[in-house]
Amino acid sequence: MIKKVLLRNFRNYGYLEVELSEGINSLVGRNGLGKTNFLEALFLLCEGKALRALKVEELIKKGEEEGEVKAILLVSGTESVKKATIKGSGIEFKKSHPRGDVRAIAMLPDDIAFVKSGPEARRKEIDAAISRIKPGYGKDLADYARVVRQRNELLRDIRAGKRAREELHHWNSLLLGLGTRIVEDRLSFLTEIKKAMEEILRRLGKSGLEIRYYSSLRHAEVEESKSFLRRMEVAEIRRGQTMVGPHRDEIIFLLEGRNVRRESSQGEQKIATITWKLALGDLYTERGEDVILLLDDCLSELDDGNAESVLRELESRDQVIITDAVCRSQLLKYRLVDLEGVLRYWGNTID
Repeated sequence: MIKKVLLRNFRNYGYLEVELSEGINSLVGRNGLGKTNFLEALFLLCEGKALRALKVEELIKKGEEEGEVKAILLVSGTESVKKATIKGSGIEFKKSHPRGDVRAIAMLPDDIAFVKSGPEARRKEIDAAISRIKPGYGKDLADYARVVRQRNELLRDIRAGKRAREELHHWNSLLLGLGTRIVEDRLSFLTEIKKAMEEILRRLGKSGLEIRYYSSLRHAEVEESKSFLRRMEVAEIRRGQTMVGPHRDEIIFLLEGRNVRRESSQGEQKIATITWKLALGDLYTERGEDVILLLDDCLSELDDGNAESVLRELESRDQVIITDAVCRSQLLKYRLVDLEGVLRYWGNTID
């Protein structure tokens, strides 16, 4: 867990110190004070990468040359200090103890796109999760993306009459081999996380979860997939792009028979997204990771009953930091950080 956080020239913060406890910590303050920036600092320190920023310079307070995020960690009874120094276009990480670390799972308001948007958002989230727990999966994804790029170039050349269609046979074989392995890993992971999600949903008073995976490569025999690829070649040449493989797959979540994307309310979609994130945390914890949850504005769109159920579920986690624009009565029994008061205490300018 993280015991204390110190920020210097990070995003909108000049200087800030915040003590955190185990269990639920709620960071409360009106919009624009930097609640998400605080979570981003923790994510950077735990995961070694930015949560939102496209450029490293965006993490440094305007007008400053360097920023810093430092935390006191407690991992398996051992206390250590970890620091990230941000300067120029790079980030340097240091920690006082070589063993033990804290990992983070973050949920931002836009993450509801996981269930609300098109299939690309779900594929991206699932692939990131598998890459974290399965060695070699990230390489398979990179190799597969390279095969698709080169196969697309070949398809366009064939359409232009520059190359022969027979050259596709080699790339079909590579596409099928890598693609089938990726699909199998996704299916295995979804089976595991579905069980974890069902347990969480049961405690939240929900049921009837289904996860449906639709793939053009899910055939009983390899020869069937090869035959399907060959049948698709004419259409692919005409379009100049690969239309078969895991980069086109769809994953659909259903609750009590309803498609979460198309038939659920905003609140139900938020519950589904929260459940997914909590299930990820449970899977990582089972694999020996010390995990903290960073949940930005996670209670909005939820009625009082669902908000209370989510908070009760969060109580069983080692450490959770949630943000909210208002101080809900349900938050008063947890570690409460009044962000505006803390900012003023440490001399930050408040707009």
